[in-house]
Amino acid sequence: MAGIDSVFAPVEGKLVRLEDIPDPTFSQKLMGDGIAIEPTDGKVVSPIDGEVILVSDTKHAIGLKGKSGIELLIHIGLETVALKGEGFDVHVKQGDCVKKEIRSLRLISVLLKKKQKARLHR
Repeated sequence: MAGIDSVFAPVEGKLVRLEDIPDPTFSQKLMGDGIAIEPTDGKVVSPIDGEVILVSDTKHAIGLKGKSGIELLIHIGLETVALKGEGFDVHVKQGDCVKKEIRSLRLISVLLKKKQKARLHR
């Protein structure tokens, strides 16, 4: 473990407090502290330099570990597990090294907006 990682936003969009997310897993911080962003485009980039430690089978979540040992989870949407990967185009795999601001995932935004059951904020 060395130094401190600089963390950048993984998507462009509107910042939303976790407490305002209509899902207790996030609003009650059961997975830890963080932020939510309502994306304005479908580009998702790595927020840190590090290693991909998880790509969920349903492609809606990517886990990263930074050089300092920090672990981050990029979770896309609410109830997106049910989509079974539809609408996600993942560009990384477990074990890959990533650089901040390099694309790791592309969302097919129109499809996700139609199929996602819950809105990001109340």
